[in-house]
Amino acid sequence: MAVFDAEVTPGVRLLNLSLIRKPDGSYRVFGDACRLDVGVANELAKAAVAAGGGSHHDG
Repeated sequence: MAVFDAEVTPGVRLLNLSLIRKPDGSYRVFGDACRLDVGVANELAKAAVAAGGGSHHDG
């Protein structure tokens, strides 16, 4: 659905995170160079969708 960057705490940025929508309608966030706790990933997904991330499509 979208690719985005997030500053999760001052000075700590996660780049090129992928936001996807699962068949059940929930959102998930993945990153190539990081591993996220499920709770953190869910919070990032909520923030990305609230910022309009769910309305953009890659390529």
